[in-house]
Amino acid sequence: MKFELDGRFGYAYTGGHAFDASRPVIAFVHGAQHDHSVWILQSRWLAHHGWSVLAFDLHNSDLPLQVAFPLLLSNLMGYLAPGSGSEASQLLPGQPLAIQVDASIGEVRVTRPDGSVASSRDGGVQIRDGQAIYADTDPLGVYTLEELRGGEVQATHRYAVNFNLKESAITPQRDLAVPQTSGAQSTATREREGRQELWRWLALAALVVLVVEWLVYQRNGLAYLRQRWRARRAAR
Repeated sequence: MKFELDGRFGYAYTGGHAFDASRPVIAFVHGAQHDHSVWILQSRWLAHHGWSVLAFDLHNSDLPLQVAFPLLLSNLMGYLAPGSGSEASQLLPGQPLAIQVDASIGEVRVTRPDGSVASSRDGGVQIRDGQAIYADTDPLGVYTLEELRGGEVQATHRYAVNFNLKESAITPQRDLAVPQTSGAQSTATREREGRQELWRWLALAALVVLVVEWLVYQRNGLAYLRQRWRARRAAR
């Protein structure tokens, strides 16, 4: 089905049924800009089971050529997967939660993991220069941020506060990054043996003891051999 909207044309596969706006509508858009054939099985099944299907084919439209296309993808990512786009969905404890908000937003509300609520109206959330900032993120868990206009929620974002995985890495590291007061990090290291191998010295001492013991035990035989050696030399 070819269509035109605000002077822009496009194409959407309807699954073999004419599009009916009175039925529930489901849209398919491939993230890697593949054509509608990727969704042919799903779209045909849904179209024959009470749904109106729109499987968009970006190659048959001029939407990717429009200036608004990157903004559209960013908004879609923010709606379908909050925090997966330009916003950080993973925060460290104590790291401020910051998000850009429209000037028409009258209130920003944050629901903490324990269920308590902080709002821009009571000063719990600060709004400065079009940015909402919430700094009390010490407890671990999921924080839900809502943007309200006229008492109605316009957008919802969720953020998870977790420990840094590096804090659990207890394996000895070869190089250490030591922060300096200047902001630089010192990674220079030098090798130093932490363990001295003493077994060689112990083995040598044991060998000396064994030799001395053998000499003491064989002292009579050694004395006899010494006498015969001296007698042989005297006979010469």
